[in-house]
Amino acid sequence: MDDANKMFRCNNKEEAIGKFNEFKNKWENKYPNIIYNTEIKLGELLRFYDYPLRIRNLLKSANIIERMNEEIRRRIKTVSSFPDGDFAMKIFYLKSIEFNSRHAFRKMNGYYKCHDEIKEMFNRRYYL
Repeated sequence: MDDANKMFRCNNKEEAIGKFNEFKNKWENKYPNIIYNTEIKLGELLRFYDYPLRIRNLLKSANIIERMNEEIRRRIKTVSSFPDGDFAMKIFYLKSIEFNSRHAFRKMNGYYKCHDEIKEMFNRRYYL
């Protein structure tokens, strides 16, 4: 696993692609499906390198998403049975609203220092 994580600890995307190639050369014979699927999604996996260095760690972390999923699972476990599929969607919706209201004004460390750069990236992407 440490071999795979090396590509997420690089200074730039080119270096990360090099680490992936090392990972691929080492493990392709033993785990061809994993290498194949990783290679197909490599652009998406390494997209956080397109953003300023100050916020990369925030972008590659899934902690807040994992926390939300954990809260939804905890709520669903307390319900013994669902009358229909819509009930589960209502729980998901209500927990999402609650979670968003709690975290809406959470500050991202480093965001304001690179706000202009992110805004310029957004404008280029959406031709504004």
